[in-house]
Amino acid sequence: MSDPATVRKVRQALLLAQVSTLAFGISLLVWGLTPVIVQRLTSRQPPTLDTLAASSVALLLGSTFVGLCVLIGRGVIWAMWATVLVSLMLLTGGLCVSLLGAGTVSMFPLLLATTAGLTSAFALTLRKAQEEQDSFARSDETPENA
Repeated sequence: MSDPATVRKVRQALLLAQVSTLAFGISLLVWGLTPVIVQRLTSRQPPTLDTLAASSVALLLGSTFVGLCVLIGRGVIWAMWATVLVSLMLLTGGLCVSLLGAGTVSMFPLLLATTAGLTSAFALTLRKAQEEQDSFARSDETPENA
């Protein structure tokens, strides 16, 4: 059996990964809605197609991360891997755009992407360590037939 302290650490790491993924998802949803709302309030006209297209990417990613948050809460391993990989992809893409001078990149979403990815990777590491500890404990408990 697992040590209660180890189980508590894994639960805390999963909760931290879930909260950081939710925060990143909500921030992307707000990030996607803000240009549409500002354009509507300032010009009193519907948002242009360019604004809607640019906002749709952030809304889609935000919805994805909110969904991943729910799956992480249920203990789905591939959701944590997806959070790590997509966060790494967004971070790498944002840094490449910034370094190449192709445009300006806000650091706030990159910081949240890094946080979501790192906390999910940390939760995965702790969970794997707990599973290995459980397998060693089970192998010690079984009698050997020699």
